[in-house]
Amino acid sequence: MTVSDFPTVKLLYPIEVAGEQCSALTIKRRANLGDMREASKGGTEIDSIAILLSRLYGITRSEADSLDAEDSNALIVAMSPFAGNGRRTGGR
Repeated sequence: MTVSDFPTVKLLYPIEVAGEQCSALTIKRRANLGDMREASKGGTEIDSIAILLSRLYGITRSEADSLDAEDSNALIVAMSPFAGNGRRTGGR
């Protein structure tokens, strides 16, 4: 899987990332067990989602917290196949 295989989501409400205005976010990689473990420590479902968003999109938790709810939903939908909600392992 190459970087071009990961979706980019255009933000309706840009945020500041690393001190610069950001109008789109791209998933950086697939989730791994460490990501899932960290997300499970979130306390609430929304905390777990924020942890996964920050880790997979390469933004800080503070930056993730500043996302508009509509943009967050679009990012979650795009992230879902890369965060353990895609194809099943094992069977053929």
